[in-house]
Amino acid sequence: MAIGSQERTPPRLLLFLLALSFALAWCQYSPDDALEAQGLARRRAVTHPGGTGKTVYDCMPETGCLQLSVSGDPVDTSVTSGFYGNLDPTLRRDPNGNHTLYFMYSFPLVVRGANTPTIEIHLASSSDHGATWKFVTNVWPYVKQANGNYSSHEVSNLAAQNVNGTTTWYAISHYYEVPPGGSAANPHNALYVEPVFTESTYYVLSRADDPAQLASPSDSQILICGGTTSAYASLSSPNLTAISGDSGAVTWREPALMVQGDILYLVAQAATANGTFEYLGVFAAQTTGRMSAWNWKYLGKLFEPNDPAQALPSASRPVFTEIDLTQKANGQIVAIMTAMDLATQQKYGSRTADVATLGTYNPVTPPAMVRDAAGHLIFTGQFTANDLNVPPNQGPGASTYEAMEPDVGLLIARRGIQPNVHGFTFDTGQHPQ
Repeated sequence: MAIGSQERTPPRLLLFLLALSFALAWCQYSPDDALEAQGLARRRAVTHPGGTGKTVYDCMPETGCLQLSVSGDPVDTSVTSGFYGNLDPTLRRDPNGNHTLYFMYSFPLVVRGANTPTIEIHLASSSDHGATWKFVTNVWPYVKQANGNYSSHEVSNLAAQNVNGTTTWYAISHYYEVPPGGSAANPHNALYVEPVFTESTYYVLSRADDPAQLASPSDSQILICGGTTSAYASLSSPNLTAISGDSGAVTWREPALMVQGDILYLVAQAATANGTFEYLGVFAAQTTGRMSAWNWKYLGKLFEPNDPAQALPSASRPVFTEIDLTQKANGQIVAIMTAMDLATQQKYGSRTADVATLGTYNPVTPPAMVRDAAGHLIFTGQFTANDLNVPPNQGPGASTYEAMEPDVGLLIARRGIQPNVHGFTFDTGQHPQ
């Protein structure tokens, strides 16, 4: 919430002294230092010194970064497995009605009596602009399969389509199966280490008139990742690897959705056979008729190869991951992505930058980011949690943002690693520039 302006103009001397005090405070920090936000209004945008125009924020308790608590969906932080929390957040506002906010998140747990880690996708809502959150439904619960494995849904995303005042909701999650007891090498960590991960992984895309109905959607579709086998899904479903034309992309991760008109965009991260993150590719489909009749097309890569190095110039193998998308009232699309060094598996928080276009469906044209005259990305925000960059932690988790909601800032997941991945989602209260 922006600070309101005063009706009466203060004396010039007072304005000068105020400006001087802020300038002296900024001089104590280099561009990548944490911000001391004490005394700043919680939802005030903090502009980076040096005229870059981007928001820089360090998510810590002393900077007013507040944990989201969901009533009706308690998290047991005492479990010995250390596998718990609400992570991989997605924040969306209903474009119609009273503009209810929806918070979709991963809910990691260990199946009682089975000693098996799995992840569900839960949904909460807020009717008071994010002040309080109430549990809505378990959109994708774990299920014990006939083969003895446990289903796991991870890294969901949510999008709203507004046509003549009617809202249609789309949700996607990453499905895979976990063997009983988990991986022998890491029994409580379900994050991409299971032996059946590649062959069992695919996306589930659902459509409903109301987010609460996504648990039993009106229509759904399976999107095959390259390594999926017929034992887990019908290979007649659209295959993202085949559509992209990149046979080296044996799986696709970290999905993000956005609807523009009657076109649904899916941005997903290609990964190689050894699980190495690669580029972020953009797919699109026209939302006409049943999903089974949709014709998915590949539009191209969202970022250029050297873009991550611009965010992490000192990293050995910089990459963007954990993508999210939102759109402002003026139509400007904002990309939110995690900056990561693959060499150390360290994450350095999220960056925001404007998208020039996600591409067009017919005729196919490629996506493009907004760039300066030198061809560099123009970052509009940097959000991190520097206290998590100390081993054994590997930095904060995914982020999300709803540009149409002024009272909730960019959300960022603060996660721990030991003994297993756990953590919660926090509201930074800050907005990209």
